[in-house]
Amino acid sequence: GEQKRNIRKALKTNWIGFGGPFTKALEARFAELCNRSFAVFVSSGSAALHLVLSAMDVGAGDEVICPDFSIISLPHAIALCGAKPVFVDVDYNGNIRPDLIEEKLTPRTKAIIAVHAFGIPAEMDDITRLADRHGLRVIEDCSQAHGARYRGRVVGSLGDAACFSLYINKLIMAGEGGMIVADDEELAERTSRARNMYYGTDERFYHERFGWNYRATDLQAAIALPLCERLPEIIQRRREIASAIRKGLEGIEWIEFLKPPEHVSPVDWVFCVRLKKGSPIDRKELMKRLAAHGVDSRPLFVPFHMQPMYRTDGEFRGAVEIYESGLYVSCHHELKRHQIERIVEAFNRAFENV
Repeated sequence: GEQKRNIRKALKTNWIGFGGPFTKALEARFAELCNRSFAVFVSSGSAALHLVLSAMDVGAGDEVICPDFSIISLPHAIALCGAKPVFVDVDYNGNIRPDLIEEKLTPRTKAIIAVHAFGIPAEMDDITRLADRHGLRVIEDCSQAHGARYRGRVVGSLGDAACFSLYINKLIMAGEGGMIVADDEELAERTSRARNMYYGTDERFYHERFGWNYRATDLQAAIALPLCERLPEIIQRRREIASAIRKGLEGIEWIEFLKPPEHVSPVDWVFCVRLKKGSPIDRKELMKRLAAHGVDSRPLFVPFHMQPMYRTDGEFRGAVEIYESGLYVSCHHELKRHQIERIVEAFNRAFENV
């Protein structure tokens, strides 16, 4: 459809590299979707995090608060700036617990990163209030939550800046890619220039600040742009698919689902389940049984405090429990009825005779 037309148009005009008309259109539309003044298209969600932290002058000796549970590129982005990631435990849904942040603050703390895990918005009011009290910046990681809402406000509009991934499995995807949104013109300018080596304005090869090759191409923007228009439809279709899977699994006594609070409107990035304590089969065995019935599933993130490069002592019970008990399957908006039925059947058969 429109994606193919856009790609043909980009190829015809020969503008397939950085900074073309599709990039400008995608940035304008994305800023609009997030109720922000500026958007900057970059090569990945990881690049977006690194660029925002760098633009906020996070550097050596600084500390950045983040959840103990997410994709590894989160603490890597902090470490790339020379700063130290400080991990905070998560709630049942995998979101950072605001009540545990304050005890992790030190005079070196510069920012808080809140991830909206599995499409469920984090408790942003508590986080921003605490940040305001301590003079800290707040960055949203919306990579799993395009279009989700917190108390009626769209994610991406709730902190000082927000980062999105446009990886192939996201609700808005470009194959690969990332997006930064903000109202702060200086931050937008810094990230926009830093994604392209921070070339000089008067003298091209004079670089005032650190910059990298975090450029995305116009071909990628051409793929993502039509999905911005389709986002409400994509969210609705995924909601229907997740609901059908949930309904089909309700009879399995050992399975629990994530529990979004009533004041959020989540999106279904993937379909997560958690095994109850005492389940006769563990996560690995369940994954093996699902695979035997033709259904691919994935484990959830290994908590950061357990990773070799970030090993940390402390109490991270929430992160450990969701990691040990959880897995996900696809609820992609293009799944057909027979695929949804196969997922439901595979789960039910996995728990037969246990």
